[in-house]
Amino acid sequence: MTALSGLGEPLGALLAVAALGPVVPPSVGGALAAGAMIVLAAIELIPEAFSHSYVGEAAVGLLAGIFLGTRGGRIVFTPPRSPRLPRPTNGPVTPQEIRNSPARTLSELLHELRPQWVRAEGTQILLPNGAVTAARGGVQVYLNGALIGGLQALDKVSIDAVTGIQFLSGQTAALRYGANAEDGAILLTATVGP
Repeated sequence: MTALSGLGEPLGALLAVAALGPVVPPSVGGALAAGAMIVLAAIELIPEAFSHSYVGEAAVGLLAGIFLGTRGGRIVFTPPRSPRLPRPTNGPVTPQEIRNSPARTLSELLHELRPQWVRAEGTQILLPNGAVTAARGGVQVYLNGALIGGLQALDKVSIDAVTGIQFLSGQTAALRYGANAEDGAILLTATVGP
């Protein structure tokens, strides 16, 4: 009789899932059945095991049941949905992107639209006046083809004057502008100088 009552719970859970299947998703039905089985185990089976001094066997049975129950199904954690942000692209920044951006500086604009372009690399030197400059390497900034400095030079150019921004990878930039641009180059096209 004890074995038959022990089989009653899992069979009841399967019947409950089958009966609730058309009404609720299987994951919800399974969770309800699992919750009912845990309540029954806590209210009836564990106290019965304690009354007959089968504490060790009850603990092993409970852990084995949990293990077997979780191995049979899959547990899926779904993070809350957040608005999808557009993936950064490596293509040129278009005049339309510049106009539509709320950024006030070129540095803000590139951090927003092309964050991979403004990564901090290269060797930097702290000057006596407190300014930081790129000694060698680091992404170099060119305005209408002329070198104006490292990434800090982005703040020297008015965002309103810029009509396009392009990025050259390290190898391409080094071939075009020399070893100093080995980490890449940002090419600004502007209507006027800085």
